[in-house]
This record gives sequence, structure tokens and C-alpha cells, in this order.
Amino acid sequence: MSPWAALLSGDDAQKIGRDLTYLSYVAKARTQAVQALNTEIARLDAVKKKVADHQKTLQKLADDAEKGKADLEQEKQKHAAVLARIEEDLKTRRSQAGKLARDDKRLNALIDDIQGSIVKQREAIRRAAIEREAREAARRKALQQAREQAARRAAQQAALAAKRAEQAARQAQAAREAEQRAYMTAEEQAEALRRARENAPAAGAGVSPSPELNTATRSAAAAQEQLALARIQRENLEIDREKARLARLRAEEQARLAQKAREDERKAAAEASSGTAGLQRGAPWPVRGSVQGRFGTPRPDTGDVWRGILIRAGNGTPVKAIGSGSVVYASWIQGFGNLIIVDHQNGYLSVYGYNQSLSKRVGDRVRIGETIARVGATGGRLTLAFILKSDKGLPR
Repeated sequence: MSPWAALLSGDDAQKIGRDLTYLSYVAKARTQAVQALNTEIARLDAVKKKVADHQKTLQKLADDAEKGKADLEQEKQKHAAVLARIEEDLKTRRSQAGKLARDDKRLNALIDDIQGSIVKQREAIRRAAIEREAREAARRKALQQAREQAARRAAQQAALAAKRAEQAARQAQAAREAEQRAYMTAEEQAEALRRARENAPAAGAGVSPSPELNTATRSAAAAQEQLALARIQRENLEIDREKARLARLRAEEQARLAQKAREDERKAAAEASSGTAGLQRGAPWPVRGSVQGRFGTPRPDTGDVWRGILIRAGNGTPVKAIGSGSVVYASWIQGFGNLIIVDHQNGYLSVYGYNQSLSKRVGDRVRIGETIARVGATGGRLTLAFILKSDKGLPR
């Protein structure tokens, strides 16, 4: 009911005023309640919007987490695959390392057996060598004395031949001078005979030659005969002089050869007594190429260290012996292919592996720098595996 309708109804005005006042209070309270409700609704809408935004953020985080989880799962699978490959590679490497270790052990056992056999042989040889050396020393001494005597005789003969050659030269010079004098005398006698013939009367019946002409004829004939004898004597002496010169040259050559033989004998005796045969300091490389592995450096395939030298060279390149000696092994061996071992007979063994072919057999003697094999890949790589074994350290 409106205020005006209540006033016109005839009711008590004070009561109506009080009711209207109460109604105004109620309306005001309702208005405030509605405003408070609207404010709360707006706050709730804001909170709801925040919650929705937060839910979206949480959903996005959940989606990102799910995606991250999938990525992590993929990475985990990748890492598992890499780990599997690494484990397989490690397994392969362990297998290869074990195989290489067995190959090295097999080679070392072979070398040890060869060295043991060589030591036994050398001990037997050493005993025989002592007696042989004593006999050889006596023989060398006797031979040296004989060579010295021969050298002295050759020197004496050379001196005598030189003296004879000098005497023959003087005799030949004297013969040439005598021939020259005989020639001059023959010329003079021929001139005298010519003049006598010019001065002699004309020959006719019953006219005998003059005594002067007869004398000149006989003198000219004698001079010619003397000239012929002088020439013959000069030619004979020239021949003797040439013979004497050749004899002197032969004697000098004999003396030189005797002296050289004596020096060679002394040198051989010095080398035999010095014991420097076989491998020497500054030995040449077995083959020229790039070094793939050096002694004592780590091996990438096994983690161990190289026990020798690995040299890369062209296929078929000649492999040379680094010193004189004898071949004690020449065959194929697991892990090193065609292998050849040379005993240098002074405590050293040189080992050559991975060869394409071998040029020597067991028992063959080799010289320093002599071709004993060809570079190949029979050990799995195109290189030369070179090892130097010694019972007294590496050569300096």
C-alpha cells in the first residue's frame, strides 16, 4: 500500500507514520541486503573467475607435466638405447681386449719358448765356441804370421824388382846410346864408301878395285853389322826393361795385396774379439711410414699400452731386417698374421708381424737392410707390427 492510500483510508496517522517509518527502515535494510548480496555475488564471480583461471593454469601445468613426462619417457628410452649400445660396445671391447690379450699372451709364450731354446742352444754353443775360439785364435795367429812373412817377402821382392827395373832401364839407355853411336859410325862409313867410289877409276876389263875402295866397303859393311847388333841389343834390353817393369808392378801388387790381407785379418780378429755382431746401436727402421702406435703409449682398443711399434705403410712395401742374424720363426700366428722373428745372436730378437708375405725361412741368414717380408694386412690392419725383445734391455 502506498503512503497516500493509507492516509486516505482514515486510519490513525501516527500509526501510519510509524508503519511508514518501519517500512522505510525495512526497505533500506532490504536495499542494503540486496547491495551486500550483489557485492558478494560479484566477489563470488571474481573468485569463480580466479578459480577458473587457476584451473586452466593447473590444467596447462598438468598438460605440460604430461608432455614433460612423455618427453622424459622418450629420453629415458633413448638413454636406455644408448646405454644398451654402450654396454654392447663395452662387451665387444672386452671381448676384443680379451682376444688381443690372448694373442699377446700367445706371442709372448712363443717368444719366451724361442728365447729359452736360444739360451739353451747358446749355452751349448758357448762351450763349443770357447774351444773353437782357442783353435781359431791359434789359426789366426799362425795365419797372421804367415801373412806378415808373405808381406815381408813381397816387399823384398818388390824392392828387388824395382832395383832390377832400374838397372834394366839404365842398360836400355846405354844400349840406345850405343845404337846411336853405331848409327853415326855407319853413316860416316857409308859416306866414306861413297867418296871412295867417286874417286875410284872406272871399272873395266882387267881393272881391279882400288885398295881404298875395298877398305871402305869392308868398313861400311862392318859398321852396318855393328848397327844391326846394336839395334838387336837395344831391343833385347828394352824387352828386359819392360819385363822388369812388369815384374816390379806385379811385386808391388803382391806386396799391396799381402798388406791388405794382413790388415783384413787384423780387422776380422778385432771384430771377432769385440763381439759386436748382430744388432747395433742406431739400427735402421724396418720400414718407412707413419707411426700409428708407439712403445709404452696407451692402446685405444684395449686400454693397455703398446708393447712395440705399429707402422703404417703401403701394401707390399719391403720389410728390412734391422740387423744381421738368423731367422728362428717364419709362419702364421693368430692375431699377428704372417710373422717372422730374427735372432741377432747378441741378446736381441726382432719381431715383424701383419706381413703380406714372408721372404725368408727358418734357418736363413739375413744381413742388415735385407728384405725379409712385405707389408700386408694379415693381422687385420695394413701396418707392420714391430717388436724388439731383449734379455738385457733395449739397444742404445
